[in-house]
Amino acid sequence: MEEYDPESISKAGAFDAVDSEYRRIIINLLLDAEAGDRIDLDTFAQDVATEIHTESTVNKEGDHTTKVEIALVHHHLPRLAQENVISFDPEAEWVGPGENIGDLDPLV
Repeated sequence: MEEYDPESISKAGAFDAVDSEYRRIIINLLLDAEAGDRIDLDTFAQDVATEIHTESTVNKEGDHTTKVEIALVHHHLPRLAQENVISFDPEAEWVGPGENIGDLDPLV
């Protein structure tokens, strides 16, 4: 088995980044995005909510999407942005892949 050796992120930072189901989903969704892509935060939160909850658990009012967006904005996205795994602008309300996202591909 080959040892995991990320190029731009510490091993501790990499393992912390994939420690949460939310963050693994975020990374998976952004791995296919192009560098410089900016995805609307509301749209991205819906995509994450869809991955986390089956359609049968998501109600018409979008409560789950709202809860997911709050968790993303206040916890998961800033944490990933700190390691430069993602780019995130909470004021402009967009998210995109960061320089270190490729280092996490083998872990998700």
